[in-house]
Amino acid sequence: MKQLVCEMCGSSELIKKDGVFVCQYCGCKYSVEEAKKMMVEGKVDVSGSKVKVDNEQKLKNLKELAERAKESNDSKMAAKYYEQILIEEPNNWRANFYSVYYSACNIKIAEIANAANRLSNNIEPVFKLILTQEPKENYMKACDEITSKLLSFYTLVYSNVADSLSRVSSYDYAKSFYTERVGAVSVMIANLVCKQCEYFDDVNYNMLNDILSAIERGLNSAVGNDIVMIKSQVVKIKEMLKVKKYWSEHADEKNKLEKEKKETINKQKEIIGKLENDPRYKEFNQIMKEIEETKKEKEKLLIFKFKEKKLLDEKIKELDEKSNEVLQPIKYLMDELIKLQGRVNEINEELTKDR
Repeated sequence: MKQLVCEMCGSSELIKKDGVFVCQYCGCKYSVEEAKKMMVEGKVDVSGSKVKVDNEQKLKNLKELAERAKESNDSKMAAKYYEQILIEEPNNWRANFYSVYYSACNIKIAEIANAANRLSNNIEPVFKLILTQEPKENYMKACDEITSKLLSFYTLVYSNVADSLSRVSSYDYAKSFYTERVGAVSVMIANLVCKQCEYFDDVNYNMLNDILSAIERGLNSAVGNDIVMIKSQVVKIKEMLKVKKYWSEHADEKNKLEKEKKETINKQKEIIGKLENDPRYKEFNQIMKEIEETKKEKEKLLIFKFKEKKLLDEKIKELDEKSNEVLQPIKYLMDELIKLQGRVNEINEELTKDR
């Protein structure tokens, strides 16, 4: 027998009560005749020769129920509905985010660190989905929605941990208790800031900086090597924000440098192409390889093998002289390649230095 499934929310938990079937999740009621027709998932079209299963209405209903649960802060039901949407639409960014988010909201305090790690790991794939599903003008709206929820989770954890600490008698345990949980949600927020800057152009740098400053203050009561590392990471991210903010305000200068860098790299590729097609360059590389192998052979000799070492030293010297001779006609290309790489390094330093 097919499973009886609610057309409104997709739940299979229906109970017969007072002559009708009642969905235990959304409360929708069905008569016995209606229940018989629902022995397949979704609406059934019997107008043709074949039965067609259509889940569009079911998916629409699930989204409405998920939104309703989200607005009423019913994390348990929201998690369930978004998980069901995820089955129907695996690439739906809201379902991907909120199924993990609301599951995290339903955990016990001992599970905070693992939940924070799951949320943190989920940020990048969700941002990638936003870039493929939303128009560009909606990017930051979606990004702000995620930021707001993760900050709410951070605040919830922080307040619950602080409340729990008041009931802990051991000071050492209290410190460990605080450090593990607050440290985990701090890493989550730091990762959120990093990924925002990586995937989106129009981020609010001042707001992100304020968020990181709040995270720093929250870490002041935590101890241990892990916390030192997290604080260091937060400081580095704040420095990165300053650099990104500077270049967002000096876009013309940045574009000019990036254009020059691209042109310089293209020149390098041209020179490398010439060298790779030159038999003298191939011979030079072969000689250099032989020199390295000879040096390794010498290193393997026992300490008193003076004669053998001397012979190998003479061989290395001969190979070195030969390499210089072979290199001479194409040395100008090698020098130009080094010069161009130096300019690329200068541009990279200019684009990333502290501001």
